[in-house]
Amino acid sequence: MWETSTVRPGSPSRRPAARSRRALAALAVTATASVTGCAAAAPEPTVPSVSFAPKLVLEITDGGLRWQPGPRADATVSVDPARVPQGTVVDIANRTGSDRRVVGDDGKAFDTGTLRPGETTTLALTTPITAEQTVTVRTRGGPDASTALVVVPRPAER
Repeated sequence: MWETSTVRPGSPSRRPAARSRRALAALAVTATASVTGCAAAAPEPTVPSVSFAPKLVLEITDGGLRWQPGPRADATVSVDPARVPQGTVVDIANRTGSDRRVVGDDGKAFDTGTLRPGETTTLALTTPITAEQTVTVRTRGGPDASTALVVVPRPAER
């Protein structure tokens, strides 16, 4: 059955569809005014800054592998033995005249791929761990060299 209603001039509409359209139009105007008003008062969004400056650098030299402190000092990082907290950024730099590749735990922890002479790559040690882990770091291509990197869990946040 069809629903019917009578509309008299000057009286509010009794038809549900007409009332819905008017209510929707009023809501749209109110929402637009609200958004426009809020946008003017809201501060500009900002992007958090992240530093990828390394705390530790592994140099591949003709004499082997050598850990050096990175430009970003951190009291929780040591060079001898190489020890860093989880989440640390480490650079690996090829200071030789030939292509080299560096792997951690035979490629299970990380693999730099081929580093050309003078190239540097960056690692972020972000894999979650719950206990101290020692990663055996080896070179491939050229004389075999190895060293150890101890990664400790990040301190619990309070």
